[in-house]
Amino acid sequence: MNAALLNLTKCLADRGVADGVRVNAINPGSIATERLQIRLRSFAAEHGLAISAAEPEMAKASRIARFGRADEIARVVAFLASPSASYCQGAIVDVDGGATRTL
Repeated sequence: MNAALLNLTKCLADRGVADGVRVNAINPGSIATERLQIRLRSFAAEHGLAISAAEPEMAKASRIARFGRADEIARVVAFLASPSASYCQGAIVDVDGGATRTL
């Protein structure tokens, strides 16, 4: 699914450039949200861990140092929407703590 979304981003960016429409994407990793808390509870139950112990173990199993925060994603959104990113077109920014292991 991610490959399709990333290819769509590139196609839309190619079409938007002629009209001056910037199209970029953010590929977020595991972000500390309510959804992640549900996953953490399941992980903790499966491994017989307390939630506080499950979080670093689940991050380690995902090969990341920690889970991201919503404000970290928001800062990248703000940058891409700002004039500072005026030369970014079709950019795909991984904000995932290094979880993406491919090019």
